Amino acid sequence: MPQRADSIGPWLSNITFLSWLGTLTTSTLVYLFEGGDFNLKFDKTTIISLLVTILVAEHGYWVVDRAIGTLSARIRTTGEINVRKEEFSVRRRYLQNIGLSGAQGLTGNQTESRRERVLGEDRIGFWGEKGVEGSVVQGREILSSGWEKKKAQ
Repeated sequence: MPQRADSIGPWLSNITFLSWLGTLTTSTLVYLFEGGDFNLKFDKTTIISLLVTILVAEHGYWVVDRAIGTLSARIRTTGEINVRKEEFSVRRRYLQNIGLSGAQGLTGNQTESRRERVLGEDRIGFWGEKGVEGSVVQGREILSSGWEKKKAQ
């Protein structure tokens, strides 16, 4: 049962099949009516020629379909270009907020020190009030106490 959709996506395979079938039908009709009359003689050469015509039409359809699909995938729409520009500007603003001006390679300690500098003195953020070092110490304490409990059992 067909359903309502906002795009042609669900119907794309049906339309592709119908266009392929139309290619075969058209090539058959052109071959059968090429002389102006409809002289239907089913001898061996007519049938072989008809099958070759259908095969050539089918392969021609396949080549044109792939070529158009490849070309249309490479062409960007204005919507795609605008989305990529927006994503780039968001990344650039984020890098500027944490103190980077470009794509510099930083180690973990340098990145963390820059984050701490951006957060300022209140240190309320992902790491909480204790900062990175305090969170690491607290995590080690939790893990070691859990290990001690497991050993005692």
